[in-house]
Amino acid sequence: MTAKLDSKLFTDLEDQVNQEIHAAHNYHQVALHLDALSFPGAAQWFKRQHAEEMEHADSLASHAIDRGHMVKLRTIREPTILSASLTDDPSLGSSAIQIAFEIAEQVEQVNTDALTKLFRAARNTGDHPLEAFVAPFVSQQVDELADIREKLDILRRLDGDEGGLYQFDLNLGK
Repeated sequence: MTAKLDSKLFTDLEDQVNQEIHAAHNYHQVALHLDALSFPGAAQWFKRQHAEEMEHADSLASHAIDRGHMVKLRTIREPTILSASLTDDPSLGSSAIQIAFEIAEQVEQVNTDALTKLFRAARNTGDHPLEAFVAPFVSQQVDELADIREKLDILRRLDGDEGGLYQFDLNLGK
């Protein structure tokens, strides 16, 4: 077993586990809203994001356990990013998908910032096993943000075109 984590570093890692669960919770809420608004492809895409964030939480928690720590899960906060920006109001129509991806961009930016902070803390304390473990997560965040921003660019170009949005939604479900 690798040496236990520095107590501050363990707290940072535990915070990240809980952040990943909160991100998953946000994604699940968005998926439910999009499903209610009859965007099955987008709902499916957000359900996949939910599962991915939960996998990240499990992986990070496993690293802490492997290092001799017990991770404490906190109360899951309400999806605060959602607030009033996305509702199940049918009058939202096609703008719901764009709003959903703007939410996804915010969620991923928060995760990127938190993972980068954890990576830097590991580096600054000389915890090379944690630094090496977290590095792929940080790299993946770059790809996640680029993918979401590309989807937002496409949605802006579609500018509410119903046929284009139908195809976009259809492709998200694949």
